[in-house]
Amino acid sequence: MAADGDDARADDQHAGVLVDFALQGAGAHDGNSEGALWAGMCVHRIANEELADFGASSKLNAELPFLCLLRDLGRRSAEAFLKAHVTDLGRRSSYDVDALLVGV
Repeated sequence: MAADGDDARADDQHAGVLVDFALQGAGAHDGNSEGALWAGMCVHRIANEELADFGASSKLNAELPFLCLLRDLGRRSAEAFLKAHVTDLGRRSSYDVDALLVGV
């Protein structure tokens, strides 16, 4: 099992990528700038809280039962996401990236 510090670092890296994404959109300019392209993207997050329980060491687990579990969790999460957000796809973001900039 991974140390708590490994999980915290992984969470920090994930949050950092999302904040970078939000900052790109916040710095959008008119025209074809990279910021404008980022700002025009629709962002969605298919979440599964159960994955957080596995820890970073699960990335090394290639056993078939574990991979089947991940597949099944992914399918259930995707089905729940589509039920809630199918009309958002291609039209608007269902994930508020700008909320990540609060306090930055």
